[in-house]
Amino acid sequence: MDKSKKKDEILAAILDGNVLKVRNLCIRSAIKNPRAFDAYSGFLYLILKNENFQKINKLIKITNILGIDTSIRNYIYFDTMVRLSILICKSLTISNFEELNTLINISKKNKVAAEIVSVRLTDILKNYPIIDFNSRFFDQIYLFIEQNPNQDLIHSLVNLYAEADRGQEVLSRLQKAGVSHNLARKFLLVSPVFKRKKIPISLYFFPNEPPQLKRTIVVAGMKKSASLFAARVLGSTLDYPVVSGSVERAGDLDVDFIMQYAGRDVIIHTHTEPTALTEQILFDLGVVPLVVIRNIFDSIVSLKSRFDELAHVLYPEYEMFSEELKYAYTFRKNFQAQFDFYVSWRRFLLEDEAKDILVSTAAMNADPSVIFSKFLTTARVPYSKQALENAINFVNGSPFHSNINKIRGKKLPVDVGYELIPQYL
Repeated sequence: MDKSKKKDEILAAILDGNVLKVRNLCIRSAIKNPRAFDAYSGFLYLILKNENFQKINKLIKITNILGIDTSIRNYIYFDTMVRLSILICKSLTISNFEELNTLINISKKNKVAAEIVSVRLTDILKNYPIIDFNSRFFDQIYLFIEQNPNQDLIHSLVNLYAEADRGQEVLSRLQKAGVSHNLARKFLLVSPVFKRKKIPISLYFFPNEPPQLKRTIVVAGMKKSASLFAARVLGSTLDYPVVSGSVERAGDLDVDFIMQYAGRDVIIHTHTEPTALTEQILFDLGVVPLVVIRNIFDSIVSLKSRFDELAHVLYPEYEMFSEELKYAYTFRKNFQAQFDFYVSWRRFLLEDEAKDILVSTAAMNADPSVIFSKFLTTARVPYSKQALENAINFVNGSPFHSNINKIRGKKLPVDVGYELIPQYL
């Protein structure tokens, strides 16, 4: 009861702003019980009130030794920590080493304060060139990142080093700070410094030596565009393995997946669109994509047929729809993804190479030999014409043949706004 009363008295004094009373009550409480967390909440309040930041580190050290609760349950202490971090961040500059050290100590105890510090450090890194920073300041930033790996902060740090052509250094130091090499590399590769220019191959594979790059080929296709047929034909022609599962599970052309195969002769098959990072990697590593597109409405008819097979398991209510409503439902579910696929790859491909890399399912089925020959020539991959013919015949006789139904090619039996869609789609 006495303990609760003392706590209430300290809280009341803090709310009244009675600094002298807070000080006296906290001293008495700490003498009586060195582990009384309300006393340390009051001490922290006094530091904030007097802006005597030199004492914060000592107070934090004491609370660590005594095991004082500094979580949100001790709300006065928690809230005061947050307020202190805001106050110190406002005056923090690239030469305030002690203040940054204090913020690091506060961040160890308070994750909300850590987020505030991350924002301030990110802002500082964006506004100064790397030559203005002292090595000691950077040492403290890496220490902070080791404890609080904020991605925005890491991104800004990587950009700063990239601008100074010190990419390998930042990769090495972030790795020592416990940051995943893959994450640090991705931030480095999307740095504005490398926009529209090739990234040194050494940065991709650091700290390892870059391998001898092979003729990796990516076959990207709309769903139901016979892209797997294309991947199988190319794989059989060149005697390359075809891989696709990991790309699909990644939900995108996964950077780590591409890096895994960058030094191998392999065909990567995917239905996904390229990200800016993937585009950069394909460009830098000389990976040539074959992009298979198909009339969007044809592909949706195919998807509807496939949906008919699976819907009774996934969406039982689908069985109750009329045939027209089933087409409308399939269209709404798939049109945006199919359209975005075409647009994203078309933007990526250069105008002069698109004619041999961006191929239609109809053209591929009409004369696959011509389509694949043009692509392999554009990709500068040596091949045997006889091997290509044998591959086409072999894959056409397998479950991966291009199964284009003659009834496709007609408009969907629902009004989906055809006048808005380009003719070639």
